[in-house]
Amino acid sequence: MQQWIAAFAFGCVFVAVVLYIALRVPNPTPTQWFIFRVILALAAGGIGAVLPGLISVTVSPYIRASGAVALVFLVFWFNPPKLVAGQDDNKQRLKTLDCDSLASLKSGNGSDKTVITFDNQRPTPVNVYWIDTYGKEQSYGQVMAHASYSQETYVGHPWVARDERGSCLGVFLAAWRDSIAEIK
Repeated sequence: MQQWIAAFAFGCVFVAVVLYIALRVPNPTPTQWFIFRVILALAAGGIGAVLPGLISVTVSPYIRASGAVALVFLVFWFNPPKLVAGQDDNKQRLKTLDCDSLASLKSGNGSDKTVITFDNQRPTPVNVYWIDTYGKEQSYGQVMAHASYSQETYVGHPWVARDERGSCLGVFLAAWRDSIAEIK
């Protein structure tokens, strides 16, 4: 009985931690998104420990789990932070430019700030690069699979998304209003 209470308390404490962090960090980085997912999955497992055997997950032939482990898997797999954050329909969807245009692109001296949200719709992480004033790619981190990342930038600044092998997935130019760069 004490183990169930401890597991349930563990889950509740970590749910509270995730809620607190979510309120304190309105635009999390990809690493922060990943940490949120892990903490939320573990918290669900802690809460689910008091419900042994009520849930079972089988993804043939490799994954088979029940109870708390099944909840950890489901919560991590379905990415609740992404479901809550959703897509902002008021944001402009950016046109994906051809990767051949990279050689001629570089950032100008921007004065008008904007926000670009990189929406990774791929099943694998992607790397995001800003093209600086010399035309060189500067890494701005990684966007986890099926996650998004918002970055302040300046109107007209070019950005490129690459897969883990370095292949170009698309080029985006920051727009006048906050916008979404869909990476497919």
